[in-house]
Amino acid sequence: MKDECTFVEAVFAPVESISSGEKIADYENLRHIMLFLEKIKDFLPQNSHIVDNYRRNFIFISRHSIFLCGYTEEEVMGMGYDFYNKILSPENLKKLAEINDAIAEFFYDIPVEKKIESSVAYDLVLRRKDGSSFCVNHKLKPFLFTENNNIWLSICCVRPSTNNEVGDVKCFFRATNKRFSYSFKEKKWKELRPLVLSEVERFVVVETDKGTLEKQQACQLGCTRSNIRYYKSMILKKTGTKTMREAILFLNWHYPELCVNY
Repeated sequence: MKDECTFVEAVFAPVESISSGEKIADYENLRHIMLFLEKIKDFLPQNSHIVDNYRRNFIFISRHSIFLCGYTEEEVMGMGYDFYNKILSPENLKKLAEINDAIAEFFYDIPVEKKIESSVAYDLVLRRKDGSSFCVNHKLKPFLFTENNNIWLSICCVRPSTNNEVGDVKCFFRATNKRFSYSFKEKKWKELRPLVLSEVERFVVVETDKGTLEKQQACQLGCTRSNIRYYKSMILKKTGTKTMREAILFLNWHYPELCVNY
């Protein structure tokens, strides 16, 4: 990638163009979705947005999203993908370009039915309008495709991250419980072990999220507090997190079904 490339040229170079006829048909049908989104804007998740890979812009941004970084919705919608030049440093733009290249290559031969069930998440360091920076975990899920099965629209959500640098790139396939991690050092994807929690571990996750004390959890399970702490250590190991709060955030973000009563 050349240093002088813009964000759109460098980061979204892998996206193939589609015919004008295909664009006209697709965007004509999109009007109904846009009207629906506008009507329910106040009810959607606070930090969500929808990206259009072909017009290189945003077709929806939730109100007061932290992704706006101090800019107004109108300013961001007007800038399109050039907005990333405002909120990412040149170094982080290059890292995002690598992430995008890796995702494009990884998804290239995957059937559309598998793309639909997938999601990708990675950490980004964003720069606010006032110059301050903060790290978010950016989650992307494709939901509309072109006639050639290229990703057209993706819904994205962001949340504050406990990390402080770009990275932690993961791809999830929920239906098959497969997940992959991208290595910047090795320049390749590696399959991770499926995340499976036992019934007891799920109980500990749910009750900890509710604020139930270890002593009360132990009483309900008929075990000791040491057992509860062991279950927690296994949860941290399986999720690759350091604290139960991080583990619960991770599970709520990627495996919400494991964080509800059953």
